[in-house]
Amino acid sequence: MDDFRKWQNDADIPTQDSSGKWYDAETGFYYVALKSERVNADDKTKSARAIAKSAGGIALTGSAKQKKWGEQIRAAVLAVVTTADAQTLCRRNSVLRLAKFWIENRAKSAHEILSFATAQATLLELATKLQTDNKNDEYRIIAAQYNDLMSAWGF
Repeated sequence: MDDFRKWQNDADIPTQDSSGKWYDAETGFYYVALKSERVNADDKTKSARAIAKSAGGIALTGSAKQKKWGEQIRAAVLAVVTTADAQTLCRRNSVLRLAKFWIENRAKSAHEILSFATAQATLLELATKLQTDNKNDEYRIIAAQYNDLMSAWGF
């Protein structure tokens, strides 16, 4: 396999920019810089990432060590929930994309993490709708609840 194909297979989100250059949208590294700098995940981490990928998730963000540890923690949680719940836990636009989240909450049960993820998504969706509808008083109440939830979970 040529070097580009190897990079493309290893990249989390291989993307081509408007000038035709390839980069990994997760890291922002272009193919030329990436081929000599990328640290490949070990088999255990790739296996853990594949579990999340099957639920629609993408690689976690963080340092290489954080991502390795976080992927393994996330995979252990995903292994004990339903497919629908796994999809909730693998939403792309969520704090659950951070390896830091999984590491800092590794002692919490799958049920607790799922309850958080569901509450976060519900509050965020409601806040967005209220803001769009110019219902400022209701929006402030929901935004405060969202902020309290995030604070309680360390964010």
